[in-house]
Amino acid sequence: MRGISEVNDMKGIRGRILRQIVLWVGLWLAAGQGLAQEPLVFSAAPRETPEQGEQLYGPLVERMSEVLGVPVIYRHPGSWLTYQRDMRNDAYDILLDGPHLIAWRMAELNHRPVARMPGTLRFYLLVREGDDSVGALQDLVARKICSVAPPNLAPLVMLAEYPDVIRQPVIHSARRGMRQAFDEFRAGECDAVALPTNFYHNQLSDDERRGTRILFESPPLPNQGFSVGERVDEVQSARLRELMTATNEPAVAAVLRTFARDAQVFIPANDDEYRPHDRLLKGVLFGW
Repeated sequence: MRGISEVNDMKGIRGRILRQIVLWVGLWLAAGQGLAQEPLVFSAAPRETPEQGEQLYGPLVERMSEVLGVPVIYRHPGSWLTYQRDMRNDAYDILLDGPHLIAWRMAELNHRPVARMPGTLRFYLLVREGDDSVGALQDLVARKICSVAPPNLAPLVMLAEYPDVIRQPVIHSARRGMRQAFDEFRAGECDAVALPTNFYHNQLSDDERRGTRILFESPPLPNQGFSVGERVDEVQSARLRELMTATNEPAVAAVLRTFARDAQVFIPANDDEYRPHDRLLKGVLFGW
């Protein structure tokens, strides 16, 4: 059965690619610009495999192409390193990712936020219940914090509380996600662990939470969202915002369900709510 399912998945992907090609040709001919026109490139933080990304975002870029009147393609970055490099080189036109990355692109590449998931992002820094050696953030200087690797927000919001870069904790990176970070913390590999508050409340058992103490809670940040670069004009930005905030778009709803299960719709985003948060990269993470 698994083999049949995989074959069907591949047929679905090939079908979407064929539909995209037909759509692009139609758009090019309608615009009278021939096949030399460059498509807009959509990408997202690499949280899924290329195949999963194509299944999730393929229908979305089809709708973007129809609404914007120009071809839009999905490009899976392959890795976080490639994503960061290509982002800094302004290789992407439409992106879906976190508030710190949106804010950095606003400051450095003149990107504009168009729509975001409702709600806010918060993070906890947990220590062990009964660990009297940690009573304040400064007690963790030069000690290990378990977390996923930057540029994930969880470690960055913690490191931002230590403006002196030579007096900071050491991030012990978990390659397989938040659960691994917490398990390694419980196993004694770190003195603290940085986690999203929704992971703490929804993924940890009562027994797991009972063995921890919340040392620090981060201020709220705007949720993940879509931003566009300078190759997307103002008219197209408005059309994209209308598409992403519509209530009757299955391709949009599928993305929202993936990352914000209880949300009903994307909401319009504005510059002011994102602008200050480039500080979470600049001066915190080397190279930004």
